[in-house]
Amino acid sequence: MNYIKNKIYVVLILLSLYSCSTLNTILNQMNIQKPTVKITNAKISKLSFNDLDLLFDIEIYNPNSVGINLAGFDYELLINKNSFVSGNQPDQLKIAENGKNKIQLPVKLKFIDIYNTFTDLKKNDKSVYQIKCGLNFNLPVLGETRIPISKRGDIPLLKLPSIKFSSVKLNNINLTSANLLLEVKFDNPNSFSMLIDQMNYNFQVNGKNWLTGKANQKTSTAKNGESTIQIPVSLDFLQMGSSLIQLISGGKNLNYNFTGNMDIKSSHLLLEQLSLPYNQTGKFDILK
Repeated sequence: MNYIKNKIYVVLILLSLYSCSTLNTILNQMNIQKPTVKITNAKISKLSFNDLDLLFDIEIYNPNSVGINLAGFDYELLINKNSFVSGNQPDQLKIAENGKNKIQLPVKLKFIDIYNTFTDLKKNDKSVYQIKCGLNFNLPVLGETRIPISKRGDIPLLKLPSIKFSSVKLNNINLTSANLLLEVKFDNPNSFSMLIDQMNYNFQVNGKNWLTGKANQKTSTAKNGESTIQIPVSLDFLQMGSSLIQLISGGKNLNYNFTGNMDIKSSHLLLEQLSLPYNQTGKFDILK
């Protein structure tokens, strides 16, 4: 009889201990706090004349004595207060008790999409962005919880420089040769200076090749400025045919094809070197 009573006492004590443990756990969970979330860094990770990559570092701090779960997050990027791109990241993450974790949000922007969407920005050098994020957590007691965060900043708005055939001027001509000067205009529509490091070119007139070469002179162009590149052209009538004399002497309404590429550097610290191809056709008159 005493043996049975002792077993009952042991069972009652174990149930009591289990109930106290469960109760303490529930009481602890009743003090569950929302995690602290903030954007600690926003930077341009890549920049070109076509697009830019933004990278946002998001820090999560769990102040609780139990682990919590990030169930994913949504984001929206606004430009000049207008929604431009949005998305969802369903990736899950475990944050330990009293622990910190960092996640990264990359966002790619194409300048052509920005200018097509916001035509008034084509003349601007920069724009204001705002990133809005909502992080979704599965929290004990509190259940599904969304915590919003946001950050504002500026992004540079780059415009592709342009190369344009300008003119051909006749310096002198004789029975065997002619010396001309080909002029090319380079337009820099940006708020920083640019340097033409090298230029490869091919110039054809009425289907005949007049000039092929490489210009290594360094030509600097100020911000929002224009520069002129002069390329000397020397033509040998004995090699190219006597009909070329009449063509140059007349010098009217000639067809041209101007192709090549430029290697361009800039004073912008984040901007990569650009290789800018060009291919232009049209008509011109030889200036005398």
